[in-house]
Amino acid sequence: MNCLSSSTIRCLLLLGIGIAGACGAPASEQSAAEKPLHYDISYTVVPDPAGHRVAVTLQLSQDRRLLRELTFPLRESITDIDGDGTVATSNGLLRWQPPTGGGELRWNAAVEHRRNDGGYDAWLSPDWGLFRAEDIIPRAATRTLKGATSRTQLHFELPPNWSVVTQYAERDGGFRIRNSLRRFDEPTGWIVMGELGVRRETIAGIRVAIAAPVGESQRRMDTLALLNWTLPELARILPELPARLTIVSAGDPMWRGGLSGPQSLYVHADRPLLSEN
Repeated sequence: MNCLSSSTIRCLLLLGIGIAGACGAPASEQSAAEKPLHYDISYTVVPDPAGHRVAVTLQLSQDRRLLRELTFPLRESITDIDGDGTVATSNGLLRWQPPTGGGELRWNAAVEHRRNDGGYDAWLSPDWGLFRAEDIIPRAATRTLKGATSRTQLHFELPPNWSVVTQYAERDGGFRIRNSLRRFDEPTGWIVMGELGVRRETIAGIRVAIAAPVGESQRRMDTLALLNWTLPELARILPELPARLTIVSAGDPMWRGGLSGPQSLYVHADRPLLSEN
């Protein structure tokens, strides 16, 4: 029969207490580590059609200092920048250090942009607007607590009778922005707003939306017919297609061509879908 010495028993008891302490003592540290590293971002866009600009508010909510700093490049179209915490501009950059619990950053963005050949690739008038999210929300870089990620929403406050279509699905009056490739999610892609005509259909598993201001000569049914012809074949050939595709159109003074964006396309309303070219 093997006997344990008293010193051995004491060592085993101390080891057991140490293991129990390691498992139970730092509960606060474990709960802090397990606490989700998410901060909430809400963009609110308020168009001023008569002024050909939009007011943008970025609202940050966080229960601790997860987002430490946000920077984005300044350009002439972005004006009237102010916010909570520290807002500074230097060397062509805006630098925002928000309060620990969050706060707001606000700016105005002039929308209209004319291309060299005369047409516009961004437009806002009292009748309708068509532009990319990147035109009004500059791409930002962030400094955060390691591993922290954003949960981002996009909201619009529109004039009476206006609606808006983006590349995102609308839920509870807003658009949820998710990009698995980024820790800081920002709205992207084409946006059309005004009194709109919209057609929606699911083709080859892709949720398609085709939108244009009422009165513009967009060929919605022709576009759907073309997509019903081509998308199934593309889905067969290409391994990964986007879950959603938004096509926006308008007539003059928009540029007479087509431009792509993330999960979205702009096509001038008068451009033929088929031609000899």
